[in-house]
Amino acid sequence: MDRVTPFEFVTTALAVTGMPSISRTVARPPLFLCCCLCLCVPRSRCLCVFCIFCVFCVFRIFCIFRVVCVFCIFRVCPRRIYSTTGFFNPSRIEMSHANVNDFLSSFSKRPKERPVPLSRLDREAILRHFPNAEIAPSPSAIYIRIPCEEGQILLTLKSGQELSLSQLYKCSGRTGTEMLRTIVQLAKDLRLKAVTLIDASSIYVPSKEYNRYTCMLPLAPLSILITGQSWYQRQGFMAPSDDDDNKHNERIRQVPFQRTIQDVIEEWKEAFPDSPPLSIPAAEMWKWVSDTYLKPDALPCDWRVAFLRELLERAPLQYTVKRSLTIQSGGKSKSKKTQKRNKQNRTQKKHRRQ
Repeated sequence: MDRVTPFEFVTTALAVTGMPSISRTVARPPLFLCCCLCLCVPRSRCLCVFCIFCVFCVFRIFCIFRVVCVFCIFRVCPRRIYSTTGFFNPSRIEMSHANVNDFLSSFSKRPKERPVPLSRLDREAILRHFPNAEIAPSPSAIYIRIPCEEGQILLTLKSGQELSLSQLYKCSGRTGTEMLRTIVQLAKDLRLKAVTLIDASSIYVPSKEYNRYTCMLPLAPLSILITGQSWYQRQGFMAPSDDDDNKHNERIRQVPFQRTIQDVIEEWKEAFPDSPPLSIPAAEMWKWVSDTYLKPDALPCDWRVAFLRELLERAPLQYTVKRSLTIQSGGKSKSKKTQKRNKQNRTQKKHRRQ
């Protein structure tokens, strides 16, 4: 490439973009001045120069497309034009706008996001517990989808430390308790530290009306009122505030049931005329409801289900929805005699090296 002067570059760019003749174009001082400034100033100031040029041309009939073309050519002009021209100082020109190829190549130099690695043994362990599982690695986590009759169980493996559970269903003839135990065993096989979940489970009355909100009852408050703990809490999933919450909930469970439904006593008598006396503790009354209507699946999905759901949602209970189960190490602890023998062996090897 021959040496190119600034004047030749400006006039050539104007000719390429369809401007009038070079003599007429150069005769316009504002245009020629702004073109030169666009070559000299850095990228941060080029827009200001371009705006000044537009102000000069506001009273003239001018093609905006040509202006944009000239502006683009100036900003992506090859670095060689700067280097072969002694009129400009290369140190004043930013490297980011010296060549458009440098800007485009910066994208290809960025590290590509790779999915989280999953070993062959870990994949076999997942498929051994859940043969129909779909494993989908991503740059941030590994997603394990387990399709079931009632829905889809989603397990998220993050950073190889914990397994997050979203939604739990009955699957392939296994109950929810059996599925939860299988997931915990999977976490042990994968050598994870914990299993985390959100305690927001629910039951449906009757059970055939699954996924119908009008037939849903929140399981956590119902289980706390009956047994003092939520269902996940009885399975070993704990939270830091469990001790304080259990003390508070135990006081609520021993309160006479009629004090918790003072404003809806008539509705309760209409819904359950065969209920025990309302003076019994709340825990005993909810146990009676569960044993009489919920467990036998004897309550139809009518206004009584909505009535029970309202009572459970407004119950003054305290519990944490985010829970975790710490995975214990599967190895057996060594006896004191074995530990002493290993210590002696290490001492002997150290003396031999010396």
